[in-house]
Amino acid sequence: MGQQISDQTQLVLNKLPEKVAKHVMLVRESGSLTYEEFLGRVAELNDVTAKVASGQEKHLLFEVQPGSDSSAFWKVVVRVVCTKKIPHASEQLSLCTTTCEPALWSPTAATTEPLHHNC
Repeated sequence: MGQQISDQTQLVLNKLPEKVAKHVMLVRESGSLTYEEFLGRVAELNDVTAKVASGQEKHLLFEVQPGSDSSAFWKVVVRVVCTKKIPHASEQLSLCTTTCEPALWSPTAATTEPLHHNC
């Protein structure tokens, strides 16, 4: 019976537009995402942005906002801060604070779209 439900779910996903189907899969993944895996994805995102910006003086840096991840409900309330990193500068420019579903911050995802943002 479980296999039948799984097959039906896959049929429904196959009929959805690609962007929506990817979003559904990422949300599904977030249910089992551990905090360590989330931090790994943020680190991986930083690696990707550093590589994309290689040779340039500035690049983006993503960090978990201190204190936003201390709740048992961190998946709902965690905030990610995006900062423009400028080498040799005493201050960094904060660009955006984002509340998101952690799975959506996968650097390998086709879309990395926050659910809510204050930019």
